[in-house]
Amino acid sequence: NCGDSIEQIKLTVIDNQLPSCSNTEVIYIDVACNPTAIITSDTVCEGEATELSSISSRDGGTSTIDSVLWSLNGLGQYSINSDSNLAVTNFIFNQINCQQIQTAILKVTTEEGCSDICDTNIYVRCNPIADFNTGLNSTCANTNFTIFNNSQPQGYLDSIHWDFGPFSTPNFVNNIENPNIVYSLGGYYDIIMYYQEDFFGNKCWDTIVKTIHIDSLPYANFTWQDSVCANDIIIFENLSQSTSNNISNNGYFWNFFGSNIPSNQINPTYQYSDINLYTGGTRYVELTVTDIEGCKNSIIDSLDILPIPFMNITTNNRCDNDTNGFSFNNFSSVNPIFGDSILLNQWIFNGNYWYMKNWQTTDYNNLPINESPGYNLNLG
Repeated sequence: NCGDSIEQIKLTVIDNQLPSCSNTEVIYIDVACNPTAIITSDTVCEGEATELSSISSRDGGTSTIDSVLWSLNGLGQYSINSDSNLAVTNFIFNQINCQQIQTAILKVTTEEGCSDICDTNIYVRCNPIADFNTGLNSTCANTNFTIFNNSQPQGYLDSIHWDFGPFSTPNFVNNIENPNIVYSLGGYYDIIMYYQEDFFGNKCWDTIVKTIHIDSLPYANFTWQDSVCANDIIIFENLSQSTSNNISNNGYFWNFFGSNIPSNQINPTYQYSDINLYTGGTRYVELTVTDIEGCKNSIIDSLDILPIPFMNITTNNRCDNDTNGFSFNNFSSVNPIFGDSILLNQWIFNGNYWYMKNWQTTDYNNLPINESPGYNLNLG
């Protein structure tokens, strides 16, 4: 048996003379065993290095393995600090070779020159191709939308991770294929997707970054005159502005609520028909602005409508040629709901004679006596 004993070899030489002469030489040799080549390797993802290990043995021989030589049928290159003569080496197969069976051949040689050759199959897994889309041409701020996973799988989905960046709700999610998301502000945002698969314990992954644009909402705002009385026509001033996109035609919608008729004018005038003149009240106005991409923004504000004073006057009657004056009693008032009070009383007689006093009760003797048929009194 090789490696277990020393073999004797004897050579005897005899000539052809009579009597013959002879001579014998004896030598002893060791019969070395051939080594046994054995390979171990791992299954990797494309772009990763396959580790090849020679665990060859000499099977009891007295010689040591002197050299190792790897031969690989697939295209690629050895990793840094690896080559074809190392017992443990790393080789990166070209990505075009993924999902194909590769062959590694190992030859080991002892210092006596005895050798053995073996081969093994190597499997390189293709990475998945990560991809996604929103299905939208444009997206508005403060608007929910869905991101759809369009990745090309090669195995079985193991995990998926999304990172949406700032001003997003949520900022990131895990293991949801088609998440819903909303951005609070317009701008450009990077969405990062990490997609990983599992193929019988071998995990391969891919990642992708896409930039999306979120349209800013139009700026909505309006104002009106400082104070509004119940019998006033209100003039609204539209202060809205476009941002990412122009305002669309008929892009303004004024909602006066209740039974009040809405308006699409830019700067509408309006008088509330449901307001009691003498009690006034609070009404709400909402302006919605829509741009050409359908992005909308709204603002709502309250409007205090002040009551007008309630006119209440009593007076005595006078006859022609009566030299006594008229006596007037002013019982006018105003609803104090908004803290108003009567500031000034203006008395006007027939549109020609007026007097401005804060009278509540007064006598007035300066009117012509023979005014026919009498006096038309206005108090304002």
